[in-house]
Amino acid sequence: MKRLFIIIPILLLLSAGAAVWWLVLPAPKEPQVVEQPPPPAEFVVLTPMVLPLIQEGKVVVHLTLKVVLEVRPGSVNDITLAERQLTDGFFSELHGLLAMRYVREQEDMPGFLGNRLLMVGERLMGPGVILKVLVSELARQQPTQS
Repeated sequence: MKRLFIIIPILLLLSAGAAVWWLVLPAPKEPQVVEQPPPPAEFVVLTPMVLPLIQEGKVVVHLTLKVVLEVRPGSVNDITLAERQLTDGFFSELHGLLAMRYVREQEDMPGFLGNRLLMVGERLMGPGVILKVLVSELARQQPTQS
C-alpha cells in the first residue's frame, strides 16, 4: 500500500510533465535553409566546322556547322585549353555519322548530332563539364564539279 502512495504521485508528475512538454512548450524551430540559385551556365562557341558529306566516294555537299557548348560554371578555361582535342573528336564523330543515310534522314538532325557530340565531350572532358551541345547548320554548299 505504501508503494502505491509513492508510485501514483510519481506517475502523475511524469504524465503532467509530458503534457506540458507536448502541449505548452513551443516546438523547436527547424533552421531555414536558403537555397542558392544555381550559377548561370557559361557558353563556349567553337569555330564553325566544314564537313564534307560523301556518298559513293564523291563529296556531294559541304556542311558548315556551328557548335556551341553549354559548360559548367568556371570550366570555360578548361574547355578553351582542350578546344583542339574537342574539335578533332567532334569532327571525327560527325564525319562518321554524316556518312550514314539514317543520320542524314533524321527529322531533328541538329538535336541528334548534339546528343552524340555530348557523349564525345563527356568522354574527352569527363562527366559534368559539358552540360549540353547545341548544333546549328549554317550553310550547305554543293561542291564545284570539274
